[in-house]
Amino acid sequence: MKKIEAATLEEAYRIACDTFGCSMTELKYEIVQYPSRGFLGLFAKSAVIVASAERSGIENRSVPDAPMPSREEPRPQPEPNIAESEAPVAAAAENEQPESGSHEEIIERFFDEEKRSEPETETEAVTDESALAREIEDKIRELMEASCFDIDVVEVD
Repeated sequence: MKKIEAATLEEAYRIACDTFGCSMTELKYEIVQYPSRGFLGLFAKSAVIVASAERSGIENRSVPDAPMPSREEPRPQPEPNIAESEAPVAAAAENEQPESGSHEEIIERFFDEEKRSEPETETEAVTDESALAREIEDKIRELMEASCFDIDVVEVD
């Protein structure tokens, strides 16, 4: 154990590590006095610690570690099914069309395929904005009634 005095605790820790030749994790210390700046630079106190090196972990490792034999057996890797792996390739080959024609034909074909691939969905068209506003207000009112909030509608002119 050694008493170390420095301006800050960090500096005291660094000096202790350098003195004992160990890292901060291996250092065992006790803070005797915390640093303070004092009043107008007067009555300033420096940090004081009592430190020692904790070498129990290092002494136990005096015998070099030999690699432990592995108990794991190599796992046999399953063979991939050839028929399954060739199926996506064959399907992709069927979908491909030979590129023939001009650049314009390719672009037209691209947009035609894009239009065919878009799913057709029916949307409810509300043409009147006031009807839409009333529907939204009704849905919000239903939601608020189901919850624990009691909100009054305030109209501003």
